[in-house]
Amino acid sequence: MVEFVVERDGSLSDIKVVRGVELGHGLPEEAIRLIRSTPKWTPATSSEKAVRAYFVMPVSFNLQ
Repeated sequence: MVEFVVERDGSLSDIKVVRGVELGHGLPEEAIRLIRSTPKWTPATSSEKAVRAYFVMPVSFNLQ
């Protein structure tokens, strides 16, 4: 699982792997690279104003 903050401008910050670090072999780093490579997100809103939002996303790998 990866957690991060979606900023008011849709960029991502504070990206961290919170579950799966023990897998090693570059998988946690690849999960972070994957999240960083996404286009800007649509920010959350409150009273029609963009706000920062905390997000947790599961990342699954299919190793063959």
